[in-house]
Amino acid sequence: MSASYKSEGWYPEVRAGLRAINAEAAKARVGSPMHMAQLLSQDYDWSPAVSALKILTLIVVGDADGVRTAYAVEFFERLGGGQRDAGWYRTGMSNARLTILPGTTHANILFSPVLVSTVTPFLDAPMPNAK
Repeated sequence: MSASYKSEGWYPEVRAGLRAINAEAAKARVGSPMHMAQLLSQDYDWSPAVSALKILTLIVVGDADGVRTAYAVEFFERLGGGQRDAGWYRTGMSNARLTILPGTTHANILFSPVLVSTVTPFLDAPMPNAK
């Protein structure tokens, strides 16, 4: 949720802010989501690892998030989503799902009223190929 698989997926101003987080500033954020910012302050590209994932995955970003929506779509496509029409009976569905929450930023995504109604059906759905 609200994350990019490579550093270029963040808007430039977000990347600049992440780079400004040093070890001392990170200590003050232990236990908060910003604690991970020190890791994200360096360039990274997890494309090969993402492309190798075969698990059912839900990508969630806000339409005004710090993550570029184009990168969220690219993430979705790397996981096999958006490659074809799934068909009337959904037989062509991939293991990837994508949700872009309207009117949502990186700061308020956890408070979006749409989040629960999006994530719950994903979690409650039967696993594909489950026996």
